[in-house]
Amino acid sequence: MICTLNKKERAEIRKRIFLHLDGWALIPTIYNLKQLNVLSLFIEKKQWKLSKLSSITQANEGYLNVALRILASQGYLNRKVDNELDEIDLEITDLGLQAFKLSEHYDVFYMLMKNYIVRPGNIISESANIKALEEARDELKHFQNSENNEIRERMTYHMEGVLLGPTMVGLGINQKLKNLDQNFILSPESLDIPERTFKWLIKILDHLNFITKEKSKYHFSSKGIYYAKRASAYGVTVSYLPTFAQLDTLLKGDPNKIWQKNDEGHESHVYRYMNVWGSGGAHSTYFKKVDQIIIELFNKPIDEQPKGLIDVGCGDGTFIDHVFDVIYNKTERGKILDRHPLFIAGVDYNQKARIATRHKMKSEDIWAKVEFGDISNPDYLNKMLIEKHEIELGDLLNTRTFLDHNRIYKKPDKTELSCKSNGAFAYRGRRIPNNELFQNLSDHLKAWTPYLKKFGLLIVELHSINPTQAASNIGKTLATPYDATHGYTDQYIIELPCFLNAAKQAGLQPVPEYLFKFPDEQKTTVSIQLLKSV
Repeated sequence: MICTLNKKERAEIRKRIFLHLDGWALIPTIYNLKQLNVLSLFIEKKQWKLSKLSSITQANEGYLNVALRILASQGYLNRKVDNELDEIDLEITDLGLQAFKLSEHYDVFYMLMKNYIVRPGNIISESANIKALEEARDELKHFQNSENNEIRERMTYHMEGVLLGPTMVGLGINQKLKNLDQNFILSPESLDIPERTFKWLIKILDHLNFITKEKSKYHFSSKGIYYAKRASAYGVTVSYLPTFAQLDTLLKGDPNKIWQKNDEGHESHVYRYMNVWGSGGAHSTYFKKVDQIIIELFNKPIDEQPKGLIDVGCGDGTFIDHVFDVIYNKTERGKILDRHPLFIAGVDYNQKARIATRHKMKSEDIWAKVEFGDISNPDYLNKMLIEKHEIELGDLLNTRTFLDHNRIYKKPDKTELSCKSNGAFAYRGRRIPNNELFQNLSDHLKAWTPYLKKFGLLIVELHSINPTQAASNIGKTLATPYDATHGYTDQYIIELPCFLNAAKQAGLQPVPEYLFKFPDEQKTTVSIQLLKSV
């Protein structure tokens, strides 16, 4: 029997997941700000300038700014930014005062996050983890049984998130939650976890009404199935666990340390495989709109179509594979590839990504060229394409997915532009003034302008929203975890209006019918655009 949930029930579960992810941003942030005495400074004196706090605490101002903006996105601080004077003023709210006074209850959960960091192999099966998990569960139970109010309810969700996030990722990434229905029997064997860990998990799922018990056997309820099938929603945020666990280094120490590769050559600030897995689950919704654009472009008369496509930042080749499938099976171009071949190129700075793309292309029988390239150097790409493949960059449809915000930062020679961004941006601990970041973005896009006259740039991009907007939409947006994971790792997600303005200053504009905003117009955290030279 299949039981479906109504719209309200689905919304409640999504809200719970969003609040869980808020917890991943807030718990390490609040814990480490407390260690810096920032919380006590706000309790003693309600208003502070960022520059003064940075001076008193000797913190790296760039990451301190990110941390305090995260608190503003929860309504704990009021934050006023003057981009022309490059000043930031902060004031604690009544809600923030309550949260700061209760912050000690987060301690065991942050210690749990640091406990996970040393055991990345299997995030839920390590027996050494279970004692810490049980202690955290007891703390959560005690906290839930105390006096209930808005801030305590929120904090309860935050604590749940630290417990359930890695657990759901561990099960999902290991394919333990595939093909779920109400006949699926939950057991240590079916989930491949130790008995003690299983009992711990069952207690949490039972408390959330996500499971039922029949004849001594546990099954997911309708709500539980809906929840479990969204395990990948935790993937991207949880993949930044190494960064959260080293937040004290970012705020107070040498931030360059978290960028060092480990002994095996892997990044030390993110679990990349987990990040890619989580991204895949999150991006499927957006690709439906991408498909719409691709189909319309490659259904045009052949002399109005691109000669092919190039995906800069191709990763493991998944996006190329997807777009090729759409062109081949759903467009007029796909019917005449023998007469009008499609040039396909995947470009990535990372050698492992290029190797992965080549494997993907070979396994899917796609004739893509895979090359080295840097998103910040389109002139090199154009020269390489002409010399090696006798085709120009401007004759192709350029595509990028969630990449431009992750460009390597270069300080502009001069800052002539100004913006209205309320963002918080840093590079290796240095705070980047918002106008400077805006200039950098416009310069970055301007370098691409000469190559986007014919067919443009199909771009899927991540954005921030104003903290006041985020605070009034708690549980309805992922702005807080997005700002944390990207702000602490020198990535530059800026509000959509500012992004569009930077593009305009660079001589680009979106094709109106190909501009899509998620989740909606008011709180856009993801956009899809086809940018073309004016």
